[in-house]
Amino acid sequence: SNGKETISRLHSSMNKLVTMFEEYAAKTIGIDFGTNNSVVGVYNTKIEKPLVIENEEGVNSTPSAVLLREPLEFSDVGRSAKERAMLEPVVLSMKSLIGTENNGFAISREGVRFSILDAHKVLFQYLKRNTKTRMDPDGKLNYRTDKCVVSYPASFNLKQKEFVRRAAQSAGMKVAGMITEPEACALAYLYPDKLSEKPLNLRIIDLGAGTFDVALLSASKRQIKVLAVDGVKAGGDDIDYLMMAYFTAQLKANGIDLSGDKEAFQVLRNRCEECKIRMSAPGKEYDSIILYTPKYNKQVEIGISKADYHKLCEKLMQVKLMPVLERLAKVEKEKGVSADLTLLVGGSNVNPYFVNEFKKMYGNNCISYKSKEAVALGDAVYAYMLEKGIMKGLIYSENQSGSHSKIPKMKQVSNETLGLRILDGSGAGTKSYHVENLIFKNMELPVHIKTNVKTAYEKQTKVALHLYSSGSISTKMKLEGAQEVGTCLLRSKKPLAKYTTIEVELIMETADKIQVKALEKGMNQKVDVMLDLS
Repeated sequence: SNGKETISRLHSSMNKLVTMFEEYAAKTIGIDFGTNNSVVGVYNTKIEKPLVIENEEGVNSTPSAVLLREPLEFSDVGRSAKERAMLEPVVLSMKSLIGTENNGFAISREGVRFSILDAHKVLFQYLKRNTKTRMDPDGKLNYRTDKCVVSYPASFNLKQKEFVRRAAQSAGMKVAGMITEPEACALAYLYPDKLSEKPLNLRIIDLGAGTFDVALLSASKRQIKVLAVDGVKAGGDDIDYLMMAYFTAQLKANGIDLSGDKEAFQVLRNRCEECKIRMSAPGKEYDSIILYTPKYNKQVEIGISKADYHKLCEKLMQVKLMPVLERLAKVEKEKGVSADLTLLVGGSNVNPYFVNEFKKMYGNNCISYKSKEAVALGDAVYAYMLEKGIMKGLIYSENQSGSHSKIPKMKQVSNETLGLRILDGSGAGTKSYHVENLIFKNMELPVHIKTNVKTAYEKQTKVALHLYSSGSISTKMKLEGAQEVGTCLLRSKKPLAKYTTIEVELIMETADKIQVKALEKGMNQKVDVMLDLS
């Protein structure tokens, strides 16, 4: 009897907690769409803190995995999908597919073809539904989850950001804003009690499963100013692939060749990920995996020492991570900024090798911070800032007691260089082009940049402009060094004479969006612009 009463009281307390949380929850959720796992956060205005929303299994993160079958369902998302990857077609490391040449992938099962967008859509639908269920289990509170903030890697270009926005929109959510993952980590750390009158210079090192991001910020009660962001497509998954190559070499030495055996490679990939986690444990000097190969009807055991494992980590560090860190150090030197604190975040930052290397570089003021939750918590803070109009210049918000707490403005930078494709000087022979860069990486936002283009022939009514992205700091660069991310079609209401000047203006208020305006200079007449980033 007493046990039943205790359980009843616990249920009552939990229901009150859920109700209290919903009453003071921001109406926009924050989504950390991760390479391996996704996490949702919501800002609670009662306690003035962002909180993570557990999934239906009671854990903070959901594997970013989708089982491909017709029709796509919620039950085909997350841990259940990941566990079936060896037996059925499952999309893993989904975010790494965004921006690749493969805009769709075919599976042999029933000849059904799924696009990358289809897979992302059902993942976002799951996150949306799960959040509503956890926040409002009985449906009595009418809590809605149709607005969100989504973060993205600092290495993403406009086209990739637009894809993430479309994926969330296709799941029935309005994207209130987007922010880079390292910026989100900074907001998670700073709110609610790390801001003071004295500016804090903060360096963020975010090593995830598929992306490595860094940022430099200066934060005070008056303003959070982003000074630089940078990143590259690299992370914990790269360690898995390096380990696969290491073990494949051992297998070949034992007369076993896995070439063409997709199932065996998937098993090996899973074993490598498990081995990587075990090798990250303190005091672990050696680990092995057991692999059965049906082709050879053999079960083999292969292993790796701590020394060899560290060599693989060192290879990733030197080849992919160090160039990003060197660029960040250059910015710090140019701006004369010395970081007071370095935050290590991201799932891969639990790896002792990388933690030790970063601490060697940045000294004692280097701490690990909420490795797997920081981005989602920061997304929730940014969502709250947008709700309160902080990004529009408002710097005061009213808390539940009726008093005013000061919330600083946030100044952001562009995470990429953007330019237009321009025809080289006239002359005989094949046409050649270059990119004229207009908005530069780490340029402070908002920014309005104007340039002139000319019509090429008589009675021209349309002009097609091609938008390119890169990390270049040069005003002019070769076409091969940039990636096309969109097209702008300029339409004039009347035919234009040859060599008519059209003024084109690129407007970037926040790093996730761009606007293009055009004006025919002779008659001072607006030209219609159609921008396509798909």
